[in-house]
Amino acid sequence: MRGIAALSVALFHWEHIAFATPNPDQLFRYGLLGVEFFFMVSGFVIMMVVARRPEAGEFWLARMVRLYPAYWVSVLVTALYVLAVGKYDLAAVLVNATMLQSFLGVPNITNPYWTLAFELSFYLGMTIVVRLGATARIEAIALGWLAAGLIYRIVAPGAMAFDAERPWVQLAYIVVAPQFSPFFVAGMMLYRWREREMGSAGRFALLLALATTFLGRGDFAQVSGPVYGLFALAMATALFLASGLSRAGTALRVFAWLGLVSYPLYLLHCSLANLAGLAAPALALPAWAAVLLSAPVSLLLAWLVHARIERPAQRWGRRLLSRPGDIPAPVRI
Repeated sequence: MRGIAALSVALFHWEHIAFATPNPDQLFRYGLLGVEFFFMVSGFVIMMVVARRPEAGEFWLARMVRLYPAYWVSVLVTALYVLAVGKYDLAAVLVNATMLQSFLGVPNITNPYWTLAFELSFYLGMTIVVRLGATARIEAIALGWLAAGLIYRIVAPGAMAFDAERPWVQLAYIVVAPQFSPFFVAGMMLYRWREREMGSAGRFALLLALATTFLGRGDFAQVSGPVYGLFALAMATALFLASGLSRAGTALRVFAWLGLVSYPLYLLHCSLANLAGLAAPALALPAWAAVLLSAPVSLLLAWLVHARIERPAQRWGRRLLSRPGDIPAPVRI
């Protein structure tokens, strides 16, 4: 499922870069909602990891080994483009290499990076929950997070996007995640439902999370409430069904493969498309053709990054902890 999400986001960006199509007119306009599905899967997977009661150090090592190796490759590839066209300077590239740029008020050097701030904030929040021994109260905490998002929408309806000129507003937006917390919470509660651990508060949290999505998405995407909510319901249904198939060991090979390469594909596809557009005159190709040709290149490079960088990094992490169970293999959802 993660592979389908990554591919849908890539199709959205490839079309936009190739044809400079405004969002409302795009054939794959709603491909950008693959990001929300990533958030829902993240909620599911991190809830599963937290249920194993890892130490904070083990949890963060597992996350860093998962996130950073492929990310650094993408930063290098992106730097080739942004430095060549003068879009960003070396300082911005170096700050982006930390993955903390959104917390520091520095622009993302490529579009897909914006989601990582929400992921890191979610990981930190879950770490605090574990450290406080509050895992048993996770359903009430999830309800509190959703309530904070609703209050944010009422108090600051005009601050529903990144705002580098107001760093404290941007930080609040990332932490509260008013538009995206419902997806994390839905994923968490779906895991508890699958494990038959969900109580009445969890059922209410799941219903509230899905209901909140019908308020729509008000940043650059401008997705109406009915469309956003129906997509969220479809995502939740697909995730719950896919998690059952994953547990049963039933999955189509192509989807399993896409799931494995989904993260590097997500990180790399935009920068490779931009580089292809830049190289189009030298290749004697129209820009749109060069960008479309970058699609198979993106899939190939994503596979190479997974096979040659991600997997060795994960093996290194397991050896470092000397306990193979501490860094689980990627969950194929």
